[in-house]
Amino acid sequence: MSRQKIHAQVIRIGNPPFCLKSYRQCRGCFGWRNMIRAARSKAAWQDRPIKCLLTGLTLKIGGIPEDTDLITGGNTDAIQLKSRGFHKPGTIEETIDLLVKYQRDACLIAGGTDILPRHQGDGNRLTAGHLIDISGLGLDYIQNTDAGIHIGAATRINDLISSPVFSSEPYGVLAEAARVHSTHTIRNRATIGGNLCNASPCADLALPLLALDAYLVILGPNGKHLIDLESFFQGPNCTILEPDQMMQEILIPFTNHLSLSGFLKLGRHQTKIDTAIVNVATRLSFKENDCIDARIVIGSAGPMVFRAKKAEALIKTGILDDDAINLAAGTAMQEASPLDDIRASAAYRKEMVAELVKESLKIIMKRSLS
Repeated sequence: MSRQKIHAQVIRIGNPPFCLKSYRQCRGCFGWRNMIRAARSKAAWQDRPIKCLLTGLTLKIGGIPEDTDLITGGNTDAIQLKSRGFHKPGTIEETIDLLVKYQRDACLIAGGTDILPRHQGDGNRLTAGHLIDISGLGLDYIQNTDAGIHIGAATRINDLISSPVFSSEPYGVLAEAARVHSTHTIRNRATIGGNLCNASPCADLALPLLALDAYLVILGPNGKHLIDLESFFQGPNCTILEPDQMMQEILIPFTNHLSLSGFLKLGRHQTKIDTAIVNVATRLSFKENDCIDARIVIGSAGPMVFRAKKAEALIKTGILDDDAINLAAGTAMQEASPLDDIRASAAYRKEMVAELVKESLKIIMKRSLS
């Protein structure tokens, strides 16, 4: 039986029925217990590992007593997180020293919303190396300077929504993406730096930041340096960061021309807790009636978030009209390289790339004329 069919049957046969929260959540961990109960009710699956396509984690059902909790190993509802050490440095310098000391065994934590799915270890407990809590380093800020907008890496996602800095064009696209990032509760904990360092191909906040030509300030034992966000991502869940480096802040430079931007996200159920089937951020700059610069950024349609540069080149050649938009949308579709997964097929994703790019550009065109 294929993993897809196993997963579909797990959803159907639970007693109590499998909670579809995990189907809608970006990581699936919210409905995990119900999936375990459902899997246990199918005797034919005993002693067979089942891999959840939503979380990437593997369940070993067989040989475990019925009253044992597969997450904690006991009869408690609390998920246990084991680590070899917990550190709460008071300065950035202390943090860098800890990163240098523990290297790949170190794990930075601020909001903590990515720790659970990324560190499931043996013994049915969630494990990590040395946890380094950076929530007390004062990296939760949003500031305007002559250089641009500075966002501390530990800034909560809800703070992006409430900040007046992101209430006007073209920077409001970041608040647009933040509003559909997740539930209000998660946004109160999750940080912008964590969302970027997770390097998910569908990371909602990465798209508008790429569209705004954002830079990252990276700290390490050799000092501070600036890199563009596009160079930061190296693949799915992979960044350019070395084990002894950390992100300090995001810098969004100011634009010199009239710019308009937008963000669209397509989810299976169109709720705020959906993982994107496809998401798109666009930013166009105008001089008089001509489009002189364009950013078209696409997520969930490749190994990482990417700019559709061929489509951008077609848009920034002059007057923005329906013909130019249709041509750019078709080109963006050809630049996408999605995969089949539980949420959508690759073919459907490519079609939706074209539709979302087209819709986003048309919205900006109408706003530019008003």
